[in-house]
Amino acid sequence: MDQQFELRYWDLARCAWCAKFYVPSYAGAVEQLQGSGHPIVIEFQNSDDDYADPYRPTQAKIEIKVGENWKFTDLFDSNIMSCWVEIYQGLDDDATLFFQGWVDPSQYEEPYDVAPYYLTIVVVDGLKYLQDIMFAESENSDGTFDYYEDRRTESQIIWDILSKIGVTQYEEYVNLFAVQMAMGSAYSPFSQTLLERDRFYDMTCAEVLTEMLRKLGAVIRQSFGVFQIFRPVELYRSVVYGRLWTSATSNTPISATPIQYIHRTATHQESALHQIPGGMQMLVAPAKRVNIKQEYGNRNSWVDNYTLHRDTYDPVTRRFEKWSAVTLGISQYAPIPVADILPREDEGVALRYMTNISQVFGQYARMAPDTEMFKIEFEYGFYNKATAFKDDVVASFVIIQTVSDIPLWAQGKYLLKNSTEATELTWVPLDYSGSANYSNTVPMDDVGHGWTGWQTASFTFKGLPYTRPLSIRFTNRYSDSIYVCIKNVRFVASATEISKITYQRGLFERLRARITSEGFRIWLAKKYILKDKYSEVDVVTENLYNPICDVVHGDVREYDFILGDIVKESTPPIKGDTGITNNLEQFAGSLAILTPETVEAAIQTFISAFASYYAAVDVLLSYEENSAGIGMLVFKAAVPGVDFGAAASISSITGDIVAQAYTIQANQAGTRQLVELLIEGTGGYVTITIAGVTRNMNYYGSSIDETITHFIDLYDYVYAAVGITLDINSTNDALLMLGDAEGNSFTYNAIDTGLIPTEVLFVAASPIGQRTDAIEITGTTGSAAITCAGVTKTFSFGFALVTPSSEWCAGDDSSDAFPYKPLVQIIGDEIAAQYSRSKYLIQMPIIERVTGVKSGLKINGCIIDTENEVDGVPRKFVVNRGSFDTRHRKWELDLVELLPYEGVQPEIEPDSIPSYESDEEPYYIPGNEGNVPSSEDFGVVLNHIDTIADGRYGAPLSASFEYVAASAKTANIKYYFSSDAAGNVAVTAEQTVSVAFSAGTHTQTILRLSYPVSTAKYMVIYLEDDPDEKIISNQFDSVLVLINYLDDIYGLQAAGENITPDPFFNCTVSGGSISLPIYWTIRNSSSIIIASGQQTFAFSTGTSDIELTSVTCPMGEYEDCILTVGFTPGTAVASSNKFTIALI
Repeated sequence: MDQQFELRYWDLARCAWCAKFYVPSYAGAVEQLQGSGHPIVIEFQNSDDDYADPYRPTQAKIEIKVGENWKFTDLFDSNIMSCWVEIYQGLDDDATLFFQGWVDPSQYEEPYDVAPYYLTIVVVDGLKYLQDIMFAESENSDGTFDYYEDRRTESQIIWDILSKIGVTQYEEYVNLFAVQMAMGSAYSPFSQTLLERDRFYDMTCAEVLTEMLRKLGAVIRQSFGVFQIFRPVELYRSVVYGRLWTSATSNTPISATPIQYIHRTATHQESALHQIPGGMQMLVAPAKRVNIKQEYGNRNSWVDNYTLHRDTYDPVTRRFEKWSAVTLGISQYAPIPVADILPREDEGVALRYMTNISQVFGQYARMAPDTEMFKIEFEYGFYNKATAFKDDVVASFVIIQTVSDIPLWAQGKYLLKNSTEATELTWVPLDYSGSANYSNTVPMDDVGHGWTGWQTASFTFKGLPYTRPLSIRFTNRYSDSIYVCIKNVRFVASATEISKITYQRGLFERLRARITSEGFRIWLAKKYILKDKYSEVDVVTENLYNPICDVVHGDVREYDFILGDIVKESTPPIKGDTGITNNLEQFAGSLAILTPETVEAAIQTFISAFASYYAAVDVLLSYEENSAGIGMLVFKAAVPGVDFGAAASISSITGDIVAQAYTIQANQAGTRQLVELLIEGTGGYVTITIAGVTRNMNYYGSSIDETITHFIDLYDYVYAAVGITLDINSTNDALLMLGDAEGNSFTYNAIDTGLIPTEVLFVAASPIGQRTDAIEITGTTGSAAITCAGVTKTFSFGFALVTPSSEWCAGDDSSDAFPYKPLVQIIGDEIAAQYSRSKYLIQMPIIERVTGVKSGLKINGCIIDTENEVDGVPRKFVVNRGSFDTRHRKWELDLVELLPYEGVQPEIEPDSIPSYESDEEPYYIPGNEGNVPSSEDFGVVLNHIDTIADGRYGAPLSASFEYVAASAKTANIKYYFSSDAAGNVAVTAEQTVSVAFSAGTHTQTILRLSYPVSTAKYMVIYLEDDPDEKIISNQFDSVLVLINYLDDIYGLQAAGENITPDPFFNCTVSGGSISLPIYWTIRNSSSIIIASGQQTFAFSTGTSDIELTSVTCPMGEYEDCILTVGFTPGTAVASSNKFTIALI
């Protein structure tokens, strides 16, 4: 898509504007357009006056002069999203994106008249189009849709939606976290929440996005060309932390400063935003009651494609969607739709003899106690193609839950009918081969020729034995002439009620009851006892929440949610409690939370993945804890006494990992105790005691040699019994005593009685030292390279398990987390707080009184009017809707008052707003600079900015400056980035930061910075009270590195080996050269990281292929894996094709 047209003009503040039109299949020169007196007006839309209405589209109206009829018809292609438009403030290198979107052909109107005339081109941001785009993977030629299925993270769902309108990045400022989540500004709830996409069946993308944001009290609107998702109630804060998303899994921490002020009178806050005459204020009524209804989305069945509709059958593979089948290997025995034999039946499968159909379901099933009931129900029927009657026809079924993913020879349990006529099933263990008994049958007598009709089989059972998926299988085990037909397979969790009943025990029961833990009782046990009775009751499918409203007269505000926490049992109990453990499976509107892995689990994962690599160099891995309970990855020499060389170490740490490596036990070969006892004399004996055993050595023969040898011959077996080996030395004049093992000491004693003993050598015993190193690890997220004995592997934290959400809190860095509450209560209390009294809705015209400065009003910010107070505190407003006449720098805004709510952020204190002596503004009318106090008068002098290193665009930037303050005070500084050394050409908007200056010379760090656009070469900082005195940084490069794609991976990859050939990624670099780490992950079919690592590369300007080396596949077998690369651990900027890892 190439640029065809361009509109340029200057506004009244002497700033240039430029609109660029990109048209498909155009190749040629760019043609300049002429605008009208109002060339571009931006409209910020909202259909509701509610402060938290989630969906806020934006459009631009571009009015141009037309000198030729039908010249611009190509801009209005009947296909939506055909012509792309970008609107900039500034020209060329000084251009800053203000708005971007698509020409909307549905709003095309052009005078049917003789040229010249004016044409209005409407450009929309794309949110409008999402109202007509179904939330589906694709649309088929017949108008049906392939809908998304299964749970995915919110970040993935939002990316799938926004990418449909061409969005390649967005900003998110949502700081509500489930209590199980990793919290803080570096984390996002979007990447830790899994939503069931079936909940959005037959909904548009706009409806899905609205429901997702509504549950969080969040909204979406474009600002400065980027979509922002934010919570209006958080705009009280001086800084709001968020994340910049560049893919479904990749984000970078960012921050925003939402506070801005309105200038209305001479005593007002200095601001470029001047209110002009023509405003109007109205009152919004308070709410005497807020009704929030949360629909749970009760599922008809945990089983996918439970109806077995004929449209889900593939005649090529002879399979129904989501179901597997096993036949005798003959194609005509494959399962077929019931419609093939009964054309009027749209639902159901027909099974031939010895054919079965099965499904694994309940991916998020959790162990449930026997106090919870479940129901399996299906419809069945038989078709007899023979003319003769068939007796005792049955359909067999079984439900299994195993403890592993291996289908056969597995440990587990299956459900068995207690009797032929029973309607209750019981969990029993699988047999030794991992097989189940197929005696669960539904019978029918005397099946004549043709169709029996449908009947319903219904069974109940108690509990789930494991936190594992289940499988269900139906089999035709009767004969070749019978079709067994099945449909509407409903597996659900049932709500139960426990009551006590009087139960009469039989004689044998009373006899057995005599045997107790204390022995055998003589008397019979009681005949009547109280026994629990479990009764099925209606499932709770919704929750109603009414926050407390201290208003007598007011409106009733109604809100409907389809997503939220669904809890088994609250404390204290509420009406919305389900009594069901498996809310994630039973209710499509439930929220599943990815729980961060514990240190122990992460270390055990590392051991499972890499133990064989270290074993190959004779190092054994294990998990232990030190005396303080800190988890340790322990490395031990496989052979005690044999050193493994290079010590264990940890490096390349990311995230919040804190680690320490050290040696617990140095290698030591060990020695056995040795005593050499010289014997001298020509007669007599010596009494020798060794390890408590005493014997006499008598002079024997004619020499000492014969004497010692005779002693050994007599008693070597005696001393061997106590672990002592006897021998004679090489000169044949001394007795050698040797201990049996390294480290084992013994005592001895020798008494002279004619023969004289003298100790001439003593070697003490020392134990073998098994070389043992350890790495202590704490943290919750990140990765690191662990090396021992020359082997380096990547340790990383993953997500251990999926749990249902129950309570949430504000867990970002900017406020204390308020008390944990269910999400619907948090949002409900926020709504009640916002309507706790009458508040203002103001229609305010604003003009920006500046010269040579770009527009800086933050449409998604908080506007404070210090003149308009309540109880001595300035009122705060958020922009509900409005328009911006770019040429005249005039805004028409509808402002909704934002009431304080302590649950999120305390009220901004009035004394934190600085006072000003002057009504004049910097940069407005030349000559007013003398009215601005200098930094010396203010009492703070900025000295210099510390050196800023080169960095990657979008990556965190570390910046600090030195100042001297005469006394302690709090004031604002402003900063921006410039392309010139004088700081005159700003390439980013100014940002404001409140600084608590301390008396003396100090260094202050500015937090939450990111490397700006590549044209930014210098950082500029100045005091808000003294814009003329700037300090400017050194020159640095903000290098843009774009990973374009990751090459395909071919062939079967071997588990435990490097991917071959080495994969590579293609990247484009601009703005300079830089060395950066690239993080890779291998993910399984569920997008779970199963291997990861990092390599550092030197990037230079241009486009090139870069090769990854030593990308090691994990042990185990995995299908549909992908390789991803990103700039931070666990992120994915680019992904490969799917490939398989196998044990080869």
